[in-house]
This record gives sequence, C-alpha cells and structure tokens, in this order.
Amino acid sequence: MSLLGGFRWEAPLAGTLCILMALAVFSAQAAHATPAEELELAEESFRSGDYEAAVGRFSALLYPTSRLAKASIIAEAHLLLGVCYFETEQLESAEREFEEALFLNAKLRLTKNLFSTEAIEFFEDKRTKLEEKAKAAAESARLTRKQQALNKAIQNSVVLEKRRYYVNLLPFGLGQFQNGQTNKGIAFFAAQAVTGGASVGLWSYQVVKYGLGGKVPREEVSTVNTLQVIQIGSGAVFLGLVAWGIVDSLSNYEHAVTREVDPSLIKILEDIYDKPTTSMQLVPLLTDDAGGMSAIWEF
Repeated sequence: MSLLGGFRWEAPLAGTLCILMALAVFSAQAAHATPAEELELAEESFRSGDYEAAVGRFSALLYPTSRLAKASIIAEAHLLLGVCYFETEQLESAEREFEEALFLNAKLRLTKNLFSTEAIEFFEDKRTKLEEKAKAAAESARLTRKQQALNKAIQNSVVLEKRRYYVNLLPFGLGQFQNGQTNKGIAFFAAQAVTGGASVGLWSYQVVKYGLGGKVPREEVSTVNTLQVIQIGSGAVFLGLVAWGIVDSLSNYEHAVTREVDPSLIKILEDIYDKPTTSMQLVPLLTDDAGGMSAIWEF
C-alpha cells in the first residue's frame, strides 16, 4: 500500500516537472532569439491582427534602446508600432511613434492594401503637420540667419562720404550743413536770409516805386536815403556773414569722411541676401554723394 501510494503521489509530480522543464526550455529559446527573429514574430502578430501582442514585441525591440541595427528597419518598426497603437485606440502613443518613424525616414507611407483607411488618414494628418512644422522651423532659421548676416554686414560696412569742395563757397550755411554742423548751418541760413532779404527787398522796393535811375521827389529824399543806408548796411552784413560762413566751412571741411550706414540701404542688403549665395559677396553701398563696400559671407 505504501509503495502504491508512493507511486500515485510521484506520478503527478513527475508530470509537473516535465511541464516546468518544457517551459524553461521555451523561455530560454525565446530569451536567446535574435532581434531579427523577434522582429519577425512582431510582424506576424501585426499581420494576424493581434495588435496588443505586437505592441509588446515591437516595444521590446525599440525601448529603452533599439536592438535593431539599420535605421530603415528601426523606422519601419516605429511605423508599425504606431499603427498598432492607433488600432488599439492609444492615439498619443501612435502620434509619438509616427513622429519617430518620419524623423528617421520622411518618405514612409501607408498603403491601402496593408493598413486601414482610418490609420492611413491619421498618419497622413500627422505627416502633414510635421512637414508644416519643419517648414516653419526652416523659415524661422532662415530669417534668423538673414538677420545675423545683415547685422554683420552693417557692422562691417564702411560708408565713405565724399564732400564737394564748391559747396563751401555757397551762402546760407550750405557748407556747414555738408560738414554735419546742422545747428551752425541753421544760424547762418537764418542770419543771411534776414540780412540778404532785407537788402534785396529794400532795393526792389525802390526800383518798383522810382524805377532804375528815376527821380525821387524832394519830400521823399530823406526817406529814400534812410532806406538806402539800411539797404547797403544789411547788404554789407549779408556779405560779411557769407564770408564768415565760407571761412568757417573751409576750416571744418574734410574731403571724405566715414559714417554709419544709412538705414535706407538696409533694404538693398536684404534684397541681395535673398538671392542665392554660396560664398562671400562684396556689396556696393552707393548714394549720390557717398560710396562704400560691405561683405556678406554665407557658409
């Protein structure tokens, strides 16, 4: 009885041990499967519609670090994992995987014979948004590079302003204005305008009233004499101011000076920058009375 009883107790134990040994062997085989074999299993699960199992297998291949060697295969694995997430209604995870796949290979597409219409539409929407985002980022980067290039061009620009000598000999503060002495130019202009205008005005008044060489009535001689004194005096003061202005202008005259770039020239630089360039460009900066050169280097 004890032997029989022992036999009845040992038989189930032996069967259990065999099952455990078989499971251990299967687990060992699975543990030693190559990434290529695991990828094939994941794809089989995907093709059979077992998306939950496929999610686990693809995830094990891609995370925490990819066990796949080629970038093209990694991209396709992310793509299929994204489809699995979409089919199991995990849309945020699907978007993440599609983004990873398109980052690795922007030419990836979903075909109608392998994927559902809904999955294709979801993927195409994500791809369109990524393309728009990439275009916006590229445009932003282009504008940043453009502004940096313009800033460098302006900083490195030398505008040589050539001044005309004869302007120093002109009245009304024109020499001072050319020399950049605006306040002094205004003062000379106002003083010469008043004195010169008074002299010319009084002379014109007499010519109109009495004519050139005309006779002045006896009772108006005194008044005309006073007017002539003022006329000649204001004219003399005018000529003195003109002479003073000429001397002052010549004493501060420089044939050519450098100055900052005129803001109106920035548009010229922008138009030139927008043209395709592959190396350094020498940009002429020219106006009626100034000239210069700026260099733009794009690399």
